[in-house]
Amino acid sequence: MTATDLNDKTKFRILHEFSFDETKEFLLNNAPRRSRWMIFFQIWTITTLAVSVFFIIFKSEGIIDSLQQILIGLVLCFSLVIILHEGLHGLAFLPLGKRNISFGWIPKKFMFYAMAHRESLSTRQYAYIAMLPFAVINSAMIICAFFFPEFVTVFLTILTVHSLFCSGDFMFTSIFMSMGEVYTYDDKKLRRTYIFVPAKDEITTSDDNEQTEIQDDSI
Repeated sequence: MTATDLNDKTKFRILHEFSFDETKEFLLNNAPRRSRWMIFFQIWTITTLAVSVFFIIFKSEGIIDSLQQILIGLVLCFSLVIILHEGLHGLAFLPLGKRNISFGWIPKKFMFYAMAHRESLSTRQYAYIAMLPFAVINSAMIICAFFFPEFVTVFLTILTVHSLFCSGDFMFTSIFMSMGEVYTYDDKKLRRTYIFVPAKDEITTSDDNEQTEIQDDSI
């Protein structure tokens, strides 16, 4: 499936279209609140935060040591972890045969992204790309916390904050999974995201179970 195929109006219709700057608004307005993906994300985030607080209060070597490790974890989160997170998104495109990969950020939104220019993705392909950094980085932090307990607060800080970084990935995945068979691609030159559905289909989201008529727009 290519971007050219998706723009064949006899086969596909545009369901959503928005600029990169409008991504957060799209997620907030469309993410199903009661989907399994979002419920898992909420439980995971609360659990990691609770475990981190427990270790800081009961297992640390003292308040000074805890604060130092938290600071180190935060510095790493807002530097190396962001780079690693987006790098894993970028690498995830390669096994799918996707090229034209680039990275960027939107300062006003404090949003970082990896994209493949006009490379189409199915729902499952998108979910794989979105979830890879969550699985790899968080798994690594849990393993490191067990093998290097003297730095457990550093690893738990990274685990908790990075999990929050993944909120957009979970929201996008939740949206796509609730729609069923959809396809998407990003256009770097136009700085826009397009989401398509087969022309014959109507979408029923799992959030409200109401049919949404597909817009018959063209790019």
